[in-house]
Amino acid sequence: MKKVSVIIPAYKCATFIGKTLDMLLLQTYQNKEIIVVNDGSPDDLSKVLEKYKERVKIINKKNGGVASARNRGLEEATGDYIAFIDADDRIDIDTIERSVKLLEDCNADIVRYNIVREYPDGTLRKYDKISDKRLIINKNEYKEKVYIQMIRGISFNSPTGIYKRDIIGNIRFDEDMLTCEDATFNLFVFTKSQCMIYDPDIVYYYYQGGEGLTGRGISIKEKYRCNYKYGKYMLGLLEDWGMNTLYYKLKIYMRLVNITIAKLIRKK
Repeated sequence: MKKVSVIIPAYKCATFIGKTLDMLLLQTYQNKEIIVVNDGSPDDLSKVLEKYKERVKIINKKNGGVASARNRGLEEATGDYIAFIDADDRIDIDTIERSVKLLEDCNADIVRYNIVREYPDGTLRKYDKISDKRLIINKNEYKEKVYIQMIRGISFNSPTGIYKRDIIGNIRFDEDMLTCEDATFNLFVFTKSQCMIYDPDIVYYYYQGGEGLTGRGISIKEKYRCNYKYGKYMLGLLEDWGMNTLYYKLKIYMRLVNITIAKLIRKK
C-alpha cells in the first residue's frame, strides 16, 4: 500500500482545524501522513495542535504565506502521493482511498475533485464543475480539455486533488504570489503530467467563511500583479502546449482583463 501525504497550511484556524484533522484521521485509507504547517499563526493554533502531536506531523515556521507553507509541507512529505487540503475544508472519509484506487487502476498522475462551496449555514453550492461524468484525460487531449480551461477560467486553479509525488518533482508554489500561486503550481504540474482523472463524485468541500491563508484581504492591485504574473507563466508554456498562436495569446491577455473587471465589480 503506497503512502499518501496530506499537507495542510494553517493560519488563524484554531477554531476549526480540529474538525478537519478529525475527518482526516478517520479516512478509510490507512497508509497516510498528515502534515500541518503552522505558518506563524497568532491565535491558539499551537495549543489545539498539541493534542494531535502523536498522530499528526506538526511543522512550525515563521509566517510566509500559503505558498511557503505548502512548500515546507512538500519538503517534509515522505509519501508516494501528495494531497493538499485547507484547514477549514473537508473531504468525505473514503476520498483518499477512492483517489488512490483511481490513480493505480488508470495509471494516472493526478485525480481532480469536484469542488463544492460550503457556507456556515450548511448550504452547498456548485463551484466550477468540469463535467457530470468521470473523465480520463490523456496527454493528447490536454490541449482541448485541460490547457484551454486554464486559459479561459478557474476550473483547474486550486490544488484540490491528489498527485503522484514523482509528477510534482521539484515543482513548487511561487512564494512571490499572494494569490494565483495554486494555479501557477498546477500550470507546471499539468504540463509535466501525462494523464489525469476528474471524478464528479469525489467532492472537495470548500468552506466559505473565516480567516486564513488563501487570498482573503488581498488588494486589487496585488491581485492584478499576481494574475499578470500567472499570465506570463502561461504565455511561456504555450509552445509546450502546442498552442503558441496569436489567438491563444490574446485569450490569455483577455483573461487578465476579464478577471480584473470581475474583481473590481465584486469589490463594489
